[in-house]
Parts: sequence; structure tokens; C-alpha cells
Amino acid sequence: MPANETYSWNQKTLNIVFALSSVVMLLSVILMMQKDQDDEWRPIQRKNFQLEAKLREVELSAIESDDFKAKKAALQQKIAAADVALKQVKTEATNEELFSLLDRQQREVDRLGEVLKSLNGLRDEARAKFDLAVSVGLPEADISQKMAGFKTRQGLCDETRALLDTANAALVITVAETKVITREHDELVASIEKMTKDETRVQAALENVAPTSLISSMKRSMMEMPIIDGFNSPLKIVQDWMPKLRQTLGMAKIARFDRCRTCHQNIDKTATGGFPAFPEGHPSDADVATWVSEDKFPQPYATHSNTELFCTASSPHPVAKFGCTICHDGQGSGTSFGNAEHTPDTPQLAAEWHEEYGYHANHFWEYPMQPTRFAESTCIKCHHGMTELGVNPKFGATAPKAFKGYQLIQNYGCFGCHEIHGQDAGVAIGPDMRVEPQTDEERARIASDPNQVAGKFRKVGPSLRHISSKTNSNWIQYWTEIPSRFRPTTKMPQFFNQSEHLSPADAAHTQTLETVELAGIANVLLGNSQPIDLLKPAKGYAADVARGKKLFTERGCLACHQHDAVPGTTADFGPNISNIHQKINRNADNPEFSDWLYTWLREPQRYHARTRMPNLYLDVYMDVDGTTSIDPAADIAAFLLSQGPKVDFTVREVDNAELDNLVT
Repeated sequence: MPANETYSWNQKTLNIVFALSSVVMLLSVILMMQKDQDDEWRPIQRKNFQLEAKLREVELSAIESDDFKAKKAALQQKIAAADVALKQVKTEATNEELFSLLDRQQREVDRLGEVLKSLNGLRDEARAKFDLAVSVGLPEADISQKMAGFKTRQGLCDETRALLDTANAALVITVAETKVITREHDELVASIEKMTKDETRVQAALENVAPTSLISSMKRSMMEMPIIDGFNSPLKIVQDWMPKLRQTLGMAKIARFDRCRTCHQNIDKTATGGFPAFPEGHPSDADVATWVSEDKFPQPYATHSNTELFCTASSPHPVAKFGCTICHDGQGSGTSFGNAEHTPDTPQLAAEWHEEYGYHANHFWEYPMQPTRFAESTCIKCHHGMTELGVNPKFGATAPKAFKGYQLIQNYGCFGCHEIHGQDAGVAIGPDMRVEPQTDEERARIASDPNQVAGKFRKVGPSLRHISSKTNSNWIQYWTEIPSRFRPTTKMPQFFNQSEHLSPADAAHTQTLETVELAGIANVLLGNSQPIDLLKPAKGYAADVARGKKLFTERGCLACHQHDAVPGTTADFGPNISNIHQKINRNADNPEFSDWLYTWLREPQRYHARTRMPNLYLDVYMDVDGTTSIDPAADIAAFLLSQGPKVDFTVREVDNAELDNLVT
């Protein structure tokens, strides 16, 4: 088409659109920069600077007491008077010439020093050229020429060094002469510098965090501005990098880095004596002045507890080496409350956090921070032995709750059902609390595999191999149904009568099934019980109950057991045996005695080879008269059985019709 002077678009409209779009773009950039600066950690760091300033003010107030100010003013007056006197002395003809000489000599020393510095640079250049000529293999004439140039410049350096040494020697003499004149003034200046050393230090620290001069204050504010804050801003991300403490993210192991100290800036700060500089507490209000006066600091402004053990450079776990997430878990790279993956201790705290910080659980992060009540749980990442967490000669119990849990698992034998695996292909990954191999075949299989390590814990329950010699079906059912009914302190858990969560119909059906199960358990145990040769006292021996009670208290039984017949006993290593008479099988020919109990007292390992009960060597001995034999095991057994008859425990009756239904 032919050229013309018309436009496809209205120019005025284009100008308006362009102007508006430019304004929108400018506003967008400003909003973007504002959003970029709107980090959660920035106001926290600003408040921490306020806290630091307040502490320095308090420290400065403590230093600048009335007595200090009076002494300082007196010294300043003396220095002012000494200044006037020194000026007058310097105006005297002899002294004036001496100080003029000092000034000339000082300038000469400075000049020669600068000259020597330049000559040294030229000499080093000549030496480098010589070395280069030798290394590249230049002709011998060129090498000799460069060596000659080096020696010439070295000679100039030596001459200048000699002149400088001479000038310095003359300056030292002149300085010594002038010091005689200025001694009184110099001593006063040194005194006030020594006196105000702490004041100067605190003032410098205060000026660093809260500048008082207009220029310093404007400079600090400018350094916090967008873009400019990339050049050594006082507000910055604090990062600890731990390349050896790797963490698994997805399918890869990466170096760990934590930014927790971006907010927790005082976490490793200590006061004199190693005490926390910012002890954690709950001050009465949000004013930093109140925090300082009450010496209570909320998180994230508080120092870590137990600083002799954690965070500080002199502790076994310095924060620069261990970081934070290796112990606390959480997302170390996060710099906001939510991204750090804090975990509340209670639902109420979770609601408070949601209201204040917008908190919500992030199921995409695999390692959320441990709540306070579980903070000790991560100690077992490194301390697989556990003992040092409960007993430490220097630090005491460093993780008492975790150690108590470890002891409870040992005591109650949770590993009998639940495998607590501490080995991964032969590599320790935690406390290994697995039960030992139960058969020779299992033991041999593990021993033949170099990547397998056998468990070492034995089951805590007693052997049931010879249970029929000890008790009967009714007691087994009664005990199995509700163990605590017979012994409130038992370790055995209750598996039956747990139907509170079921509907009435389901609960009734469950009761029917449980009745059959209880009878079945007792039948299996008694049916598979192996015979045992029980010991018996000498034929015709008459056990003495009174003597048995005396021997019970004297031969070590009360070191492990309690019994109601002996008030004041508190031992709990073994079970309370006050009711042992109720369950033990009695002899058919003598209901007042039990060969099983006699055997157990006389030789516990005969019934249970790995029992914890020791052999007390209750052997028969002769009385002091030399004619009467005494069997302490028989007497003690008679005492224990004399507390009452054997009880015929009531158990549930199995409904044969229901049993038929179960098997059809």
C-alpha cells in the first residue's frame, strides 16, 4: 500500500496506555521489593538489636556510677591543667627546639620508610624477572644483565635501610628526651584510658547497634534498604553449614545447613561463669526493658538451656559444628515460623500458633521439629549406648526422659513383641533392643550372615516350660484375663476385657470368644508342659513356720521381694509374694506344703535355667545342738504357704454350644 502520514493507532491513546502501564510496572516493582523485604525474621532481628542496646545501656549505667563520674571529672581537670602546663613548657627555647627536632626526625623516618617500601617493590620486580629468565632458558647474557639489575636495586634497598635505621635510632633518643618533659601528662592520659576502658568498650558496642550520630544512624538505615542491603546489611541470614552431618532428602544425601540462628541469635551467648546470657522465661510484657529488668527472655531471644552441654564453643555440641536440626529436626533452610516446621506440644498451642503465625502442619516435610516433650528423643541418633544420657560424671543426666524410657522398655520387655531395630546391615543406627534368637536354627542363620547382628535382649517373662508343676488351669485363666487383679504391680499387659470401644453386641460376642481363648491358652500351656524332677525335703522333716519367717527375713529374700507379713519392706526388684500361697500347687499328701515351691527356693535354676533369682544356697545344716538338722528352704516354703489356703479361682464357663459354633 502507498506510504502516508496517518497512524494505525491513535497516538494520544498510545501515550496514555504507555504512561499508565509504566506507572503500573513501577508500582509492581515497588510492591515486589516491599514483599521481598517483608520477611518474618527482619523484625525479630530489629527487636534483638533493641534488646542488645538496652543491655548495653544498663551495663553503661552500672559503670557510670556517681563515684566513677566524680573520679573521671577530676582526672579530666588534671589533664586539662597538664595540657596548659605542657604547652607553656614547649614554648621555652630549649624545649621548642627539642620538639621541633622530634617533628623533623619523625617526618624523615616516615619518608625513608615510604622510599624503602618503593625500592623493595622494584627489587622484588627485578628478582621476578631474573627468575623468569632462568625458568624460560634465556641466553646467559640476558640472565646476567637481569641479575645485575637485581643487585643494583638490592644495593639501593640496603643503603636506604641503613639510613632508616640511623634515623630511627636518632628518633628513639629524641623521644626519650621528650618523654621526660611529657611524663606527667602521659601518665594522666594513661590513667583515664585505663579507668574508662570498660566504658569505652560498652559505648562502642552501643553505638554499633544503636547509633546516636545522625550520619551513623542514616548509614545504618540505608544499609537496610532494598538492593543496598546486599552489601553487608546489619539484617542478614545467619547460616551454619555442616557438610559431615548429611540428611536424606528424597533419594539423595546432602550436606546439612541450618538458618535457625537467623531468629535465635542469642542461642549460644553466655555470661560470666558460663551461665546463659539470656535465660528463657515469660516476662510480664513485650517491652525489652521489662525483659532486662526481670531477666526473663522469651523465644526466640533466649539462650539455649544447659549451655555447658549445648551450643557454646566450649561445649561438646558447639552450634557451629552441629547446627540445630541434627538434634531438633525441622527444616534448617526455612527462615519463617511455618517453613522451619515447628511442632506444638499441645492442640491448644497449635491453635495459638495458627492464630499468631498462621501455623499448619506440613505433611510434605519428612522431618518436622520434635515437640518439647519429645526433644530428648533425637539424642539416640548418636548416643546408641544410652547409658551416657542417663549417667554422666560431668554433666549428670543429660536426657533423663529418654533414658527412663529406655529403662522402661528393658524392664517391661516391649521388644518381646515389637522389634526395635538398631542395626542396618551391620551398621549401628540406634539403640539395638531386639530379642535374642529363640532357636538354634535362627542363631545359626544370623551367625552365617556377615551383614546380620543377633539381638541380645532376653524376654522378661519367666519360663513356662514346666508350668503344670507350679499351678493349675483356673489360676492361668484368672491371671491371663486380668494380670493386675492378682498382682497390681505386674509387668504383664492386659490383653482381655478391652471392649470399651465396642458396641454392646460386639462386646458380648468378644466376651464369648475371649472365654474360649482363655481356656485354650491354659489348655495349650498345660498340655505342652514338660515334667520336672522336683526336690523334696528329707523324709519326716517337720517344717517350722516361725523359723521360716525368721529365715525369710535373714537369708536375703527381702532384698528383692515384699511381703505383707513383714511390714516396712519396699524392695521391688522381684514381685510382691504376699499372695503366692494362693496359686501354688500343693502336695497331694500334704496340703500345707509344696514340692514346687521348695524346689524353687532351693534351686531356682532347676525350674528356670535363666531366672534372675539367685541360688541362696539354702542347704540343710545342723543346729547348734549338733543333733537337729534344719532345712531353711522347707521352713521358708512353709512360712509362705501358711499365709492362707490355695484359692480355687473362679473363671468364665465355656459355652459348649458357642464353642461348637466357632469350630463349625
